[in-house]
Amino acid sequence: MIFLVNFDEIINLSVDNLSLKGRKSSERQLIERLLKSYEKFGPKCRPIRNSTNSLIVYFSLSIVAVDLDERDKVFTATANYQMKWRDEYMTWNPKDYESVNNIRLPMNMIWRPDIMLYNTATAENEISNAPVIINYNGDVTWFEKSVYKSTCSMTVTNYPFDVQTCNLWFGSWTHPIYEIDFRILGKQGLDVSQLEKYSVWEVSSTEVDRKEHGGGKIPTYSIITFRFELKRRLTFMNGLLIVPCIILSSLTLTVFCLPPSRPDRTMLAMSLFASFLFLLLMLVETAPPSASSTPKLGFYYIFILILIILAIILSTVIINISKLGETGTTPHKIIFLLIKIVAKIFKTEKMYKLKRKLKVLKKRLATSEGNYYSYGDKDSILLLKLKEINFILKKVELRQLEIEDKKQYRKFLIDIWKYFAKILDRFFFCVYLVIIIVFLIWFFPRPL
Repeated sequence: MIFLVNFDEIINLSVDNLSLKGRKSSERQLIERLLKSYEKFGPKCRPIRNSTNSLIVYFSLSIVAVDLDERDKVFTATANYQMKWRDEYMTWNPKDYESVNNIRLPMNMIWRPDIMLYNTATAENEISNAPVIINYNGDVTWFEKSVYKSTCSMTVTNYPFDVQTCNLWFGSWTHPIYEIDFRILGKQGLDVSQLEKYSVWEVSSTEVDRKEHGGGKIPTYSIITFRFELKRRLTFMNGLLIVPCIILSSLTLTVFCLPPSRPDRTMLAMSLFASFLFLLLMLVETAPPSASSTPKLGFYYIFILILIILAIILSTVIINISKLGETGTTPHKIIFLLIKIVAKIFKTEKMYKLKRKLKVLKKRLATSEGNYYSYGDKDSILLLKLKEINFILKKVELRQLEIEDKKQYRKFLIDIWKYFAKILDRFFFCVYLVIIIVFLIWFFPRPL
C-alpha cells in the first residue's frame, strides 16, 4: 500500500516536470515576440517610427590605459565605451511578462549606430558582438571594451619635458546630424579614474567637446572630440641627458679658472667637447624623430660645443698673450684702456701699480742712458785721471743699474701681460656663466 502511494507521487512529480519543460518563460516569449516583429523593419534601418526625427545617441569613454608610439606618431587608448539610444521597436509592458523590465540580446540582432573613429591610424574597425541591455521603454545600453589607435602629431621642442596633445574624434560614418545626433553621455563623458599609473605618459588633463562639422553642400555631422594632454614622466634614460648636461656645463667654466701656463687646460676643454658630443649622439638616438620641430636640448648641446671650441681658441690666445712680456713687447695704450675698464669692474688696483712702476722704470732708463760727465782742459792731469777713474766707476755702476732696471722692466712687462691674460680669463668666465644660466632658464620648463 505504501509502495503504491509513493508510486503515485512519483508519477505526479514527473507530469509536473514535463509541463514545466514544455512551458516557455515570460522572458523567452518576450524575446521571441520582439525579434519576430523586429524582422519586419530589419536591424539596418534606424529604429525610429518618424523618419523625419533625428535619433539621439549618447556616448562616453572610460580610459584604462594610454600609450604613444613616438616613432610612428600613433596614440593608443584602451577604453571601455558606453552608448545609449532609444529603439522604438523594442518596447513592452512589464506587467504582461511577469515584470520583466529588461532583456539582453547579441548586438547583431538589433540596429546599432555606425560610430567610427575619424582619425584612426589603422584600417581595422573591429566591432564586437557583445550583448546589449534593452529596457522596457526601448532604451538600449551598449558596454564594450576596445583599443583605439589614432594619429597624433608631436612637438618635441621641450623634450624630455614635452607635453603632447592627442585627440579621438568619434562620429557617424554615413548619417548626418538630422538622422543621428551624437551627444556626450553624462556631465563629462570621460572617466580616467581607472587609468593605470605606471605608463611613460601621464594624462595631465582631459577635455570633451562636441562640434558640428559641415555646412553648405556638405552635410553636417556631429563629432565628439576627446582631447588628452600627455605629460612625459622623467625616466632613467631621460635623466641621463639632463644631469650630466648640468654637471658638464659647470665644468666648462673651470677652463677659465686654470692658469694659462698649465697644459691640462686645453686637455680639459677637449675632454668636455668629447663628452658633450657623446650626449648629442645619445639625444639623437632617444629623441622621437620629428620634421616639424627640434629639441631645445639639442640646440643647447650644439651651443655648448661651440662655446668649448671658442674656449680652446681663447685659451690659446691667452697663453700667447701671457708670453708676450718675455719678448719685451710693450702693451699698447688701447690695452691699458681695456685693462683699466675691466679692472674697475672687478675692483682691483694691481694694474694701476704695475703701470706706475712701468713709467718710473722707463724714466730711469732714459736718464741713465744720458747720464755722462764732461771735463774741461783746465783740470790737472792727476785730477783728470782721478775723475776718469771715478767716471769709469760711475759708468760701471750705472751700467749695472741699467741692466737691473731692464731686467725689472722686462719682469714688469711679463707681469702686465700675465695680468691682462688673467683679466681676460675672468671676463670670459663671467660671460660664459651668464650665457649658460640664460640657456638653462630657457631650456627648463617653468611651472604653470
